[in-house]
Parts: sequence; C-alpha cells; structure tokens
Amino acid sequence: MVDATHLELLARDTPIMKLESMNEDYRSGIKGKIKPVRIVDVLGHSRLRPKLDKFLPQATSIVFAVHALEFRPNYQAVSEYLYDILTRASVVRKKIPVLILCNKVDKVTAHTKEFIRKQLEKEMYELKVNVAI
Repeated sequence: MVDATHLELLARDTPIMKLESMNEDYRSGIKGKIKPVRIVDVLGHSRLRPKLDKFLPQATSIVFAVHALEFRPNYQAVSEYLYDILTRASVVRKKIPVLILCNKVDKVTAHTKEFIRKQLEKEMYELKVNVAI
C-alpha cells in the first residue's frame, strides 16, 4: 500500500529500489518544498496479505501492480485480491483512490493494459454477482 504513487516519484527522478524480501518495505519521500511521502510496499504473496490490514487504514492512495507477463495464469487470484482491496470498509469509507499499474508491458510477450483491464473488470463483475447471491 502506498501513500503516494510510484509514478509521482518516478516523475521526480526519485530512485525506487526493487523489494527483495518477504517483508513490507518502507521508503522515504522527497523533502524540501514537496511534502514528504511514505510508501509501504506490500507484496501480493498470500503469506503477506494479512499485513495489508496493518497499513490499509492509514493509506491515502493505493497502487495495485499487475505483472503483465504472468497475468494470464494468475488472473483469477489477482482479480480476487483487487476485489478484496476495493471492497474493504476502510477503502470504501475513505474513498481511497486506486491506480492499477501494469508492470512489464514493454516486454514482447506481455499482455496489453487493455486486455488486463477487461479481464479484471470481467472477473470482478463475476465476483460481485456471486457475492450478491
């Protein structure tokens, strides 16, 4: 979960290091004239998902990264995780903005962002319908 988007930091030429551990990762924002930001990177691994409960109530925005190369075999799990986040009481109540970031789209075998968007919408609609029943 993040308090500012990776894109904002990239636009400001702030280096973002790759997370290599199975623990949440904290990053400092830019200081000076720009308000400092705190980014918490929580991996989507099922063992780490309970950590989401710790950070979600404090979040002011969310960047949900989708791996465009590995999306097809994982689309149901990805959709369920995103649906879970979007329907959390704290996210709904605070109207936390969510950016869905498609990672690795520059690779030849990657799925397009349009394909990923359509698949996520379709799968989450099915989840919504099934929950309503």
